[in-house]
Amino acid sequence: MTQIYDYHLIKNFDWIFDKKIVLYGDEDGIHHVCDAIKQLGLPAAHVVKYDKTDISVGSISVQQIKQIYSDINAEEYLLIVSSYDNFDLIIAHLQEIGIGKQENGYICTIYGFFMSLAINRTNKRIPIEYREILKSFYAINLIRRRHKMTQGFLPSFSGDIVSDNNAIFIYQPGKVGSSTIRASLNAVNKTCVHVHWLTPLPGYDRIWNKHGAAFYNWFKNQPRKIITLVRDPFARDFSGLFQNTDVRYFWYPFIIGNAVSNMYFPGEDDIQDLINDRDLIALFGKPVLASNDYCDYCVKVMTQMGRMNYQFDWFDSQLKKYFDIDVYTYHFDKKIGYTIIQEGNLEILVLRLENMKKLEKIIGEFVGIDNFKLFNANEAGNKIYKYLYNYVRENITLPKEYFDCYMNNEKALHFYTKEELQGFLEKFKHE
Repeated sequence: MTQIYDYHLIKNFDWIFDKKIVLYGDEDGIHHVCDAIKQLGLPAAHVVKYDKTDISVGSISVQQIKQIYSDINAEEYLLIVSSYDNFDLIIAHLQEIGIGKQENGYICTIYGFFMSLAINRTNKRIPIEYREILKSFYAINLIRRRHKMTQGFLPSFSGDIVSDNNAIFIYQPGKVGSSTIRASLNAVNKTCVHVHWLTPLPGYDRIWNKHGAAFYNWFKNQPRKIITLVRDPFARDFSGLFQNTDVRYFWYPFIIGNAVSNMYFPGEDDIQDLINDRDLIALFGKPVLASNDYCDYCVKVMTQMGRMNYQFDWFDSQLKKYFDIDVYTYHFDKKIGYTIIQEGNLEILVLRLENMKKLEKIIGEFVGIDNFKLFNANEAGNKIYKYLYNYVRENITLPKEYFDCYMNNEKALHFYTKEELQGFLEKFKHE
């Protein structure tokens, strides 16, 4: 089995400088990595194209994998799978021809390469000019991260949605399976609005007053149906570490997802000012000192998530605040995994992600669709970060300080039994 060393490259950043670099991918990915290693002052020993399209990489000769097979098996190399879309196919091909099984060879994805740059961006082996560039990109992406937050509170809706009194409002905390509900409704042309919160962020009041408030007032004063969800809190928090890290922003694809959003280095006061934004802290917690031990870093971030209790407090800060409905005063049937609340002009289906597949009929009846089927969406197993995700998932050890946040949490126990929470916890290594 070919091993992917994304995690190890974060921890062993010197590999980028000490090993011969081989790029194997397609046009976009190869150009992006070539540009980065040029900024690092490094050469590419070999560039290999995956498909048959012609690409030009400056003066570098582009080869076929069979031309360099013996070379890269004889020397220490770092092979970067330089593709955003064909990474699985390339890795399967490498496994088929036996590359990556040698002790002197290491394979990482383009995602692992740029994550290593992001997390080690102050390393002294990086030329100082490029360190400043990396810092600038990190700051830019923090600003973009804030902008992306607005998409979570500001529903994008058209005249068709406003005129459709049967539109479904998918309204829930993030990372609980709502993308699957949305994709499944879209597949049968059912109008829906998908949003995580309605609270306007400071600085966006004008946009809220023009668009968001109008939507809220339109929605609240009509008979409406809302679908909201909860999820195993340990799996939700872990999944949230990697959310938004697979998105491409122009040429520079190291993306600060939920975990890396509050990473800082000593002396980066301007960066820390951005991270200390109160709205980012409300979502992701206080800044955490950067570490290239990514498992340890993720433990610290998850511990903050546990203290914040975002998922279970969401029902108070959002649903109760804006619709005056307190789910915690309604019985939730843990055996069947859902309940339907009817209050005023609102009808709310509250369900658990773990039971969702068995509830297709219930969901279909609720939204008025016969033979309703769910289509999985936004799954980590299909994304380029899955190799880092899987390694951390298998090697992380959850501390008692973290899991106690949920094991004795009255709000979590409203949806899950203590035995169910213990079962979720046992899927992780823990103290």
